[in-house]
Amino acid sequence: MTVRGHFTSGLLPLIVLTAAVAALVSAVVVVVAMRTADAGVARASVTAPTLQDAAEAFQCKRGLTRIVEQRGVEDGFSRAGSEPSRIHPRLLRNGFFADLEEGATDSYRLRAYDERGVDGFIVDHFTMPRDIVSGRLIVRMRRDGNGADNDGLFIGDLDYLAHLGADRGRHSFYARSVWTGTNLSRLADGSALWSADLAQIHNNAYSPTTRSTFLDFLNAPTRGQTFDLLIGDDTMVDALVLIACQKPQQAKGTTLSERQDYSVGPGISFLTCSVDRSQRACSPFSGDRLCSVPGPIACYRDGNRAPPSVIERGTNSTAFVGGEVRLSKPERGDRFPNLRSADAFCREQFGPEWRVLNYHEGGGGGIVSYSKIAPGTRALVNIEDQQYGNCWDREVAR
Repeated sequence: MTVRGHFTSGLLPLIVLTAAVAALVSAVVVVVAMRTADAGVARASVTAPTLQDAAEAFQCKRGLTRIVEQRGVEDGFSRAGSEPSRIHPRLLRNGFFADLEEGATDSYRLRAYDERGVDGFIVDHFTMPRDIVSGRLIVRMRRDGNGADNDGLFIGDLDYLAHLGADRGRHSFYARSVWTGTNLSRLADGSALWSADLAQIHNNAYSPTTRSTFLDFLNAPTRGQTFDLLIGDDTMVDALVLIACQKPQQAKGTTLSERQDYSVGPGISFLTCSVDRSQRACSPFSGDRLCSVPGPIACYRDGNRAPPSVIERGTNSTAFVGGEVRLSKPERGDRFPNLRSADAFCREQFGPEWRVLNYHEGGGGGIVSYSKIAPGTRALVNIEDQQYGNCWDREVAR
């Protein structure tokens, strides 16, 4: 009995210690598992792109108008709600589209967004202005059938009766297979994003001489206001987005204004874009004065005068230029087809050494000089790195 009791008393602490260690290990395993699961959820929520993510990632250059047209609701192919695709009425004289609209054949059908099943076509339409300089089409989709590999996307004027014969291909632009190529990004849930710049979508013209892009089509003076899109026939579509960037519809030039809420010093001019809170800011990307409205042009003559000590009073010393600024008589900016002609105007006004003042003369947005300009006065300047910020050279890409 003594031996048995001695054995028991020696083993008990070991059993307790082993149980404690096991419990601790289990707890650690559970915590690690939970953290790993949480990390997996976090990674999925951060890295899983959506149609909206892709659309927001494509931004127009500043100064352009961003136009966004969406069809369908991005809801993960939910069966809830009704999201029909809509054929434009002008297509219904074509037998194929009439069949789709009327459900007149069991060979194929008109597919709604999120709708499952094979042999169904998404058909929709858009209205878009001209003067589009860039853009992108993005589609969130999922295979629904073994035949999806050869499914294509067509966009353009799909009124085939209006474009019979060789002319037909000039109005229809396509992606031969939306399930292959570099335009496709596969997502973790089995769906995919198909994305292409509008200048990457080419027509299926029969002759190389008539090859063009969908961007060319959008700006063609002969196209109608409405165009169509077709995707089919074994591909489900959750939603799609068409983004277009339109150049400014009014020609405007960029002005700088003489500060009237702060005096830099006698005989010192401070032309600014947006420092003076009593005035409207300038718009260097798309202009702020109509080119058809007469107003002064800021002309400049280079020089190397030393900066005045007063420029430390609330101004940036880099804004000082060693030359002189003068304002011309009021003149329409659209009188000048290019910068060369605007420079010539400054020479006519003030002499052979004068030219149009550059927006970046003092580093950008602010120019301090030995000049006498009435407070609050605004004058056109040249901004060389913005195509639509000038009244001249607006067709020169930058």
